Amino acid sequence: MTSTTVEAQAGSLESGDLLVLLRSKGKGEGLAIHLHSPVKAQFGEHIVHLVEELLVEKGITDVDVLINDRGALDYAIRARIAACVERLRAALSCPAERLRAALGHAAPERPRTSPESEGHRP
Repeated sequence: MTSTTVEAQAGSLESGDLLVLLRSKGKGEGLAIHLHSPVKAQFGEHIVHLVEELLVEKGITDVDVLINDRGALDYAIRARIAACVERLRAALSCPAERLRAALGHAAPERPRTSPESEGHRP
């Protein structure tokens, strides 16, 4: 049985912010954090530790985490991780037709029908 990978994203690439992407993995595959940051040499270890701590607190253990940091402070990191976790959980619990909407993509449009095409006449 193949599992579907689900992704959720939060944040931006603006200065003082970060863009976080969570990608689901199979049960037991573990947590992998990939950080890109201009301050990685100074604060990379702290950022990775904070993200890992937040995910474990929320019960998230089997995801790939991609972080593109632009100098975000801890409060922004916490907020972006929390938003991303909620979006991932929503996406994982949604029926397939609502999955795209939960991930922030446009929901597919349904064909519109007129009353005449359904056999109704005024």
